[in-house]
This record gives sequence, structure tokens and C-alpha cells, in this order.
Amino acid sequence: DRHMGDCMMVIYGSPVSHTDDAVRAVRSAMDMQQAARSVSEKLGRTNGFTLTVGIGISTGDVVTGVFGSLRKREFTAFGMAVNIAARLEKMARAGEILVSEATYREVPEGFTVEKIIPDMRVKGLKEPISIYRIIEDNAGRPIHPLQDNDSQFD
Repeated sequence: DRHMGDCMMVIYGSPVSHTDDAVRAVRSAMDMQQAARSVSEKLGRTNGFTLTVGIGISTGDVVTGVFGSLRKREFTAFGMAVNIAARLEKMARAGEILVSEATYREVPEGFTVEKIIPDMRVKGLKEPISIYRIIEDNAGRPIHPLQDNDSQFD
């Protein structure tokens, strides 16, 4: 959808939805983490710094369309799922993929996940939400978050 500073927003299911959009999103996130690790290794060898990526994914109803003014219009999405994904992205440590409970419910059979405690409070919602960390997919492809003391360049 768009690139904002050091963030990207990626939308699955618009304009055409699929029954496995949540799975597609998580698999894409895993591919992004793998690519980021590869780039990071090269950067570390040649420039002495690393690249890290934290990813947040949420599933839910959103409003999509072309919005803006006469001078600038762009396709984007609005809704609570977008807000939750943005907050999960901010929470995610280097190398982590965090998903909302709605996303978790769509992919439990295909991925090993870990529930994060405590639940997270999100502005605009009365109750805290459950958050899950993706550990690996059903093919055994693991996620390898960097440790807190690892060098990182966000």
C-alpha cells in the first residue's frame, strides 16, 4: 500500500479477498524476515551495521479505497485492524513477527505460535487484546529474532 519513513503497510484481500489472506500475510512476513537477515549479513560484513525488521499483522474488516485531495490521491486502508497492526509493528523486536488474535485464529494449524503475556491495551478498544509471536511454519521454517543485545540498525 505505502511506504512511510522506515515502515511499510501491506494489504491482503483488497480489492479481491482470498480465504487464506492471513496465511499469505504471515508467509510474506517470514519471507521478508529471511531477506532482511540475508541483507543484514552482507551489510555487517561490508559496512559494519545490520538491518532489522519487526513486523505486526492484524486481520479484520477495513475500509479501502482511493483517498486524498485533488492534488494527491492514493489507495489505502482504514480501520481497527490497521491500527492494531501498526501497534504490533511498533512492539515487535528485531526479527519478530507479532500477530493479533484475529490473525492467529486464521493460521493456527499452519504455524507454531507463542502467546505473549500480558495482553495489550489498544487505544479505541475497551478490552486488551491477545498477541501472538510466530515461531515457525508447518514446514519447520523458524523465525530467528535477534537477541536484545545484538547490534541492530532500525
